[in-house]
Amino acid sequence: MQNKLGNSYHVIEEGLNGRTTVWDDPVRGHHKRQGSSAGINGKTPKILIMAPPVLGRLTEYAETFSGGVEKSGHLARHYAEVTRQHGCKFLDTGAVIRVGALAGLHFDPDAHATLGKRSPKP
Repeated sequence: MQNKLGNSYHVIEEGLNGRTTVWDDPVRGHHKRQGSSAGINGKTPKILIMAPPVLGRLTEYAETFSGGVEKSGHLARHYAEVTRQHGCKFLDTGAVIRVGALAGLHFDPDAHATLGKRSPKP
């Protein structure tokens, strides 16, 4: 997605179990904490918020995410409402990709590529 958008955009990958807040980022190789850039030079950044797709068939995580498949089916509706309230763009990723079959909750490489290509600019 970052490649598609180019250097004039900054993709922030949040919601990944602390990947970007607690540990060194395995993709970028350094610790990064995000602060808000809203209001800098009087400009508010354009934001695209993406709801995750519905969980798939859970394998080893079935007990941990008990009831999660059903609950995840409601996330896009809730995300959409919050983005409307705050004037952000919204993408229901479940309309574009599905989670991979391995564990039922992660994207496979093809899904990542598809999401990057099909995501609109904020």
